[in-house]
Order: sequence, then C-alpha cells, then structure tokens
Amino acid sequence: MLAQSDCNFVISYNLPKTRQKAIEAKCKDCIYDPCVEGTWRQQVEQCELTDCALWNYRPKSRSKMPNIADGVPVQPHYDTNNN
Repeated sequence: MLAQSDCNFVISYNLPKTRQKAIEAKCKDCIYDPCVEGTWRQQVEQCELTDCALWNYRPKSRSKMPNIADGVPVQPHYDTNNN
C-alpha cells in the first residue's frame, strides 16, 4: 500500500486561479503543438473541434470580433426613479 506522501507527486503543478485560466490551460494542453506555426492562442483560435464542451469558451482575439464591445455599460436592474 502506498504511504500518503507517495501520492503527492504533482506538488509542482500550479492550479489555474480563474475559470478562464483553467479553460485556456485545457485548450492549450489539447491543441497546442510547438512544431506547428503560430502561438498557442492562434492555434486555439483555429480549433475546429466544435463538439468540445469548451469550444464556445476558448480564447479568441477581440480584434477578430468587431461586434463585441470592449466594455459594455451596466444597465440598472431596478427603477432609479424616486417617484
């Protein structure tokens, strides 16, 4: 039987701090090939695995999505009229 310390071999792995960072890490792990031209982000943007659960959430360049604003003003969800 393994001692508890024998199972802790992944000590140096740093968990992603946010959900988006976890998605980026998984996409990079899945598709990035350093022998192929382009950065890991460029390769992930070109991913064609549309049946992947993370495909809609993969990292994409904002410059290629002109219809999405960089910042959208927050709309109040209540009536601000004091009448």
